[in-house]
Amino acid sequence: MRPRSHARAALLLGLLGLGCEFDVNVGATWAINQPRVLAVRMEVVEPAPIWTERIGLGTDQAPVAEALPGDIVRLVPLVVDGQGRAQAPETIDALWFQCGSEDCIASVPACDSIAWTTDSACEIGRGGALEFPFPALGPAGLEAGAMTVLGIIGRHPGADAERCRAGLLEGTIELQDCTLFISEVLIGPPWVLRVEAVNAGLEVELPLYEIPYLLLFQPANRAPAPAGMVLVDIDTQQPLEGSPPRVHAGQRIHASPAWRSEDSQPYAQGRLVDDGSNYAFKVHFERLGAHYFASGPINFIAVDGSGRELVVDEGARPGIIRLVVVVGDQRGEETKLPEGSVRHGAVNMLVQELEVMP
Repeated sequence: MRPRSHARAALLLGLLGLGCEFDVNVGATWAINQPRVLAVRMEVVEPAPIWTERIGLGTDQAPVAEALPGDIVRLVPLVVDGQGRAQAPETIDALWFQCGSEDCIASVPACDSIAWTTDSACEIGRGGALEFPFPALGPAGLEAGAMTVLGIIGRHPGADAERCRAGLLEGTIELQDCTLFISEVLIGPPWVLRVEAVNAGLEVELPLYEIPYLLLFQPANRAPAPAGMVLVDIDTQQPLEGSPPRVHAGQRIHASPAWRSEDSQPYAQGRLVDDGSNYAFKVHFERLGAHYFASGPINFIAVDGSGRELVVDEGARPGIIRLVVVVGDQRGEETKLPEGSVRHGAVNMLVQELEVMP
């Protein structure tokens, strides 16, 4: 039988599996009226000297968001203060854990003290911008194309992630200064991943001779990096003016990321055809999405693809409010998730200031 404190921790982490995030008393999901952890970004900071073609031949400087064993990667929490201002990750305390095949557990051995693979349950380390070598590939990581990570992340620079872990395990109020966040670290690109798996002695479902040679040059996924926000007055259909853009009480606005052509990357998928006797491959383009948050008197009333219609409250007072947008991409023709939920592979964050006029 589990001790009561560990049972409570397991319950909270089980809830995380449904929603990816657990906070204490943060209010409405879209509202920023206190420090918030909104997402976790993984970026490759130093690729291993293998499959150099995956870095691509273009000039896109957005972070690479798929890792291979031996890469040096960085986990970055995307955090804002109570007024919607982005916080430097180096000022945030965080504890990072790799989840094994069962529960995410906050009391496990250090990863560098075991035979570490993408399937291990272990503690990666501590830091708001933690860098570490990506581990060897395991069967579960190969099948999922991802490694699951739990972060106990301070919501403000004064938060102590170790105290939050103690609060989680012992059931005390110390947990309130942190967010529990489960995210997936993508492994890939998927076609060269299969080659690396075979080299590591793992079995793959697709024989390597079936993979078209050109697919081995598929670039790694990169996080979307829109060139700001497009903000249009719904009644006049004119862009908002000013720097920062000016709004007034009662105004209706359509907001959407200014996507670049590079943000929706091509990728290939394969499937069995001819009664399972052959493979067919098809090129798709990523779907892009966005989650919206606001630090002031704004109501979101409609969704239009990755855009949102919003209304400035009639009682809004003059001053600066911030629209915070977490953008991401999705791959795969079907996403088997609960209705109304979205899972993005690579993420980024935009902060757009708005000036409420008298």
